[in-house]
Amino acid sequence: MSFLVILAILLFVFFQLGVQVLAGIDIGRRKRVRGGNKWIWVWVILVGLLPGAIAYLVAGRLGDQPPVPFDGETGAV
Repeated sequence: MSFLVILAILLFVFFQLGVQVLAGIDIGRRKRVRGGNKWIWVWVILVGLLPGAIAYLVAGRLGDQPPVPFDGETGAV
């Protein structure tokens, strides 16, 4: 029985580390993140462990495309 508990804990730890590494790689490749400060998100990923990494992947990522202009704006300079 204890073998199954240890195995479950190890699987959870590897899953957590995998999600954190994925979030770290993603934040390193992005030019922009929500809030504009990558270091805050890095801190959230490292200190927040699995919930922090999931929070970044769900809420912190922004596309690298420039924002779409509002109605009436042409985007011309």
